[in-house]
Amino acid sequence: MQQKNQATFLHYSTDYVFDGEKYGFYLEGDLRNPLGVYGKSKAAGEEAIAQAFATSTDGQYAILRTSWVFGDGGNFIRTILRLAKERSELKIIHDQYGVPTSADWLAMVSLALVLDGQLQLKLFSSGIYHAVPQGETTWYGLACLAVQSALDEGVDLKAKLEGIEPISADQYPLPAPRPMNSRMSTDKLYKAFESEGDVSKLDLLKRPWDDDVRAYVAQLVRNKLI
Repeated sequence: MQQKNQATFLHYSTDYVFDGEKYGFYLEGDLRNPLGVYGKSKAAGEEAIAQAFATSTDGQYAILRTSWVFGDGGNFIRTILRLAKERSELKIIHDQYGVPTSADWLAMVSLALVLDGQLQLKLFSSGIYHAVPQGETTWYGLACLAVQSALDEGVDLKAKLEGIEPISADQYPLPAPRPMNSRMSTDKLYKAFESEGDVSKLDLLKRPWDDDVRAYVAQLVRNKLI
């Protein structure tokens, strides 16, 4: 396995390992208490990786926890925009908090963690790192921004902002329960980048989530995917 071959191992995990009951931002060391099967499987994966590397001084690993990812393929933003073209009214959950994360941004953060200035693998402290952009929002806030961004790009939508209704999570039950609070602190990752003195890496972590959403919607429009 990787720990026996001096390899670098990256694993992507999720906010679903938490139950969402904490007030404020989750830290890497906070208790895992997943609500459903998906979260339990991700928590088990985290534990298995840590155990595999615990008895070895060779190799290194990073578990990158992230949330509300969007990019290629189906995701919440694309679903909302599709529905906004079909319907004049939408009902979106407003009391679940998290941080939308661009898959492209996550890829850049991953490379920033494991590569040095010459794009060579470097040593870093193995463990869990929370990897999400700056800020926070709700599903309702994300839906409103996605719709407004599409309208700003000239997309003809039936649903306007006044047609988006905030509802509570208990009004829209899902098969897989979501944590009510998915906010995660990135202080640990920030300190890791700060120790390198690379301003570009710190700027990457400081990027607001909404900038990436606007850019993503604009890209969807250019590629005629809306």
